[in-house]
Amino acid sequence: MSRSPVVLMAPIVLRDYQQQLLDALRAALKVHQRVCAVMPTGAGKGQTIGASVEGAAGKGRRVLVLAHRAELIDQLTGTVRAWGLEPDVIAPGRLLHGRQVAVGSVQTVVRRLALLPMPDLIIQDEAHHLVAGNVWGRIINAWPEAHLIGKTATPERLDGKGLGVEAGGFFEALVMGPSAAWLVEQGWLARPRVFSWPAAR
Repeated sequence: MSRSPVVLMAPIVLRDYQQQLLDALRAALKVHQRVCAVMPTGAGKGQTIGASVEGAAGKGRRVLVLAHRAELIDQLTGTVRAWGLEPDVIAPGRLLHGRQVAVGSVQTVVRRLALLPMPDLIIQDEAHHLVAGNVWGRIINAWPEAHLIGKTATPERLDGKGLGVEAGGFFEALVMGPSAAWLVEQGWLARPRVFSWPAAR
């Protein structure tokens, strides 16, 4: 009887700018309870989330990663697994196993608040949606002692207001990653090509 070959995954190595953002985020969390990190689209926000989860779980902390769309839930679940952790998935039709790390749909988590253990760390993807009083904010308010990391490419809401506590948000500090222009210049992002349609006559 033949055995399936064992596939060993290479450890994930963060890019220098990703590691720098992670170091700045950790330093900010020593001073503030709720910190938002800003990274342009394509800069590897998911990998910095995975590294944050792995670091917190390695210290015995319970971690909840939140997103609001099914494709983001799937993507973040895959990222957490790539960092060597098997998460619970809090979504319709999924059973909970009491694991240390969970990836949750905002809409499902808010309906199950009374059933879920308090996380030590909440990581909120697409954090520009997080406002006091909305469904996202209800989750943060349910666990006021938990640390909060927000990740976004756009650190303002649709109404143009910021994400800080002074603007009705939750964050006490902002950590800025590299700009999109710098990432293009360094070859990490492709140079954009802009197309426009002729104006209608």
